[in-house]
Amino acid sequence: MKIKLYHIVVFLLLFLPFEIIVLKYLPVNDVLYSLSRMASEFIIYSLLLYVIATKLNSRTPFSKSPIHTPLLIFIFYSLSLILINAAPVVDSLINMRAILRYLALFYVIINIDIEYRTVVKLTKALIGIGLLQSFIAIYHHFFGINDFWMPRENVLEIAGKVSNFKILGKGSIRSGREIGVGIGTMGDSLTLSMFLVVCSALIIPFLYKTFNTNIKSRFYIALSLAIILLAILYTYSRGSFLITLLMFPISWLLVNRIKKSALLISVTILIVIPAFLFVDEIGSDSDEAYINPVMEYVSPIENVTSIFTKSYQERTFEYSRGFMISAIGGELFRSLTLIGYGPAMNFALEKAIEQNLTFVDYKNINVINDVYWIAFIIYYGIIGLALFLFILYKLLKVSLYVIRYSDLLYHRTLALSFILILVTAIPYTFIIRTFVFRQYSLYFWALAALTALEWYRLQQKSKKELAVKTLIK
Repeated sequence: MKIKLYHIVVFLLLFLPFEIIVLKYLPVNDVLYSLSRMASEFIIYSLLLYVIATKLNSRTPFSKSPIHTPLLIFIFYSLSLILINAAPVVDSLINMRAILRYLALFYVIINIDIEYRTVVKLTKALIGIGLLQSFIAIYHHFFGINDFWMPRENVLEIAGKVSNFKILGKGSIRSGREIGVGIGTMGDSLTLSMFLVVCSALIIPFLYKTFNTNIKSRFYIALSLAIILLAILYTYSRGSFLITLLMFPISWLLVNRIKKSALLISVTILIVIPAFLFVDEIGSDSDEAYINPVMEYVSPIENVTSIFTKSYQERTFEYSRGFMISAIGGELFRSLTLIGYGPAMNFALEKAIEQNLTFVDYKNINVINDVYWIAFIIYYGIIGLALFLFILYKLLKVSLYVIRYSDLLYHRTLALSFILILVTAIPYTFIIRTFVFRQYSLYFWALAALTALEWYRLQQKSKKELAVKTLIK
């Protein structure tokens, strides 16, 4: 069988959940091991170069991209910030790469032929992998994590940059993760939870009669989703669990074609939820002290409900995300930080503290990244944030178009899945650096591309039908 480009794309999407555990057992030194972890990224860049060369050689036009113009503006704007702020070039490009690297995959997918049956098989395979990862995570919770599942530890320095990949311990101070946590084959509970959020979004559309008329099938879909939700609980990622729950009302609004105003209201609610969670007034009257699940075992349910205790809210509002959102975020907007300090992470954060955030201790500088939208404003400014959100808005419009006009079931379900991921990415990115983590961003841009590919097909079909009607007249 001749290998086609889409075979490589599908392989990369299916291999990533197993990458850490497979590469762990390669008989190579730390340098080669670290490079092997970047192999998938190099492959994607190579595919993009091949697609560009093929298109130019054959003089075939590139597929229309709905985000082409705003993306180019964002990239040009980001590069200009490096010059304006005299930011370190290498550090700036590294940080830009973190959020833009899988856009290369987006442009590969929209410019190659992917058969519909491949889309069907890919969707089912990802759901199957999600279930497998869920069972492993549940197993880890009850029976622990032995050495087989732990990632390889390595420390590597290249061009002055240190990459430190630590072994995850069995819920201890050494690990930084909770006691009883599940990691699947992904080496870390956080990355597993993000992947399972994507899998949940892939499953949810099939709960509705609009996409699945088989009652028996919907029962098994609901059971599969319950297993994945349970596994997310066992990753001890409160944010991932709550974000998954938020997908249900959003999907109901979309499937039932509730008025646009209702959808806009729901999106607005989602945007303010992170801040809402950290306001004292909504807290429980319970004086029960917050228990750190890294230090002492806490049940997954207690781990989620603990965010409503006063002790947790006081802690997070003073030292963590609540402080970042209310104090730092508020100051950035009040000072009208229209233009950022440049993409170089440490340079931008230090400059922001010197000029705007003088009340922030330098030793807490990296904590700002935990609330990534706040860090995003520091890097790119309010203008940069607006440009990036406009790119997401363009993708939202494309997805809504596909849901409405596509006659292919799995493209419609993927479009709905992508909307769930896209809309919830707004509050999710207050909690986790979603667009930086590969286990989320790879699938975000892959689903965006598959949806855009179907949108392009529908656009071409509409033009042909219009041309035929014109000829008939």
